[in-house]
Amino acid sequence: MTRAAEHGLCVTRPWGEMSRYDFAVEYKARFVRVQVKSTMFLDRGGYTVTVRGWRGKYTGDPFDFVAAYLIPLDIWYILPVESFKMQGNVGLYPKLKKSKYGRFKEAWHLLRGGEETVGDIEACAAELGVAISNQHLAFSSWHLALGVCLTLLGFLSRFLRVSGRR
Repeated sequence: MTRAAEHGLCVTRPWGEMSRYDFAVEYKARFVRVQVKSTMFLDRGGYTVTVRGWRGKYTGDPFDFVAAYLIPLDIWYILPVESFKMQGNVGLYPKLKKSKYGRFKEAWHLLRGGEETVGDIEACAAELGVAISNQHLAFSSWHLALGVCLTLLGFLSRFLRVSGRR
């Protein structure tokens, strides 16, 4: 969620545990649903990302994109659902020049409906003489930290419920 916000996207998290996606991104009055997955599993030069829930393969139309994070490399892949047809696993090979999913590496523009960003936001703001106050930045950082804390509390709550410790 933080990386999406860094790319100028408005990120919204669904309330409660009923949604089949992790967050929604709004850009120019268009919403897309995003499921987040991560991996550290390196196998033969590639990383395997499991794209299924704890109940098995996703069915129906649960989300529009998967944001897959390769933890050791700090790389994100923004995968449209159509690109992997809801397979259970996706193999990502960041070092191969002609990898199947290479065009989706750090492809945050897809969450904007395919629009590429123009320039660096900081440079544009500086050229226009726009100043962002430290108070605004402090609020933004606090807001993102709160979102992370709420997410962790949600995971902990689910873990305790599933493990019978609650």
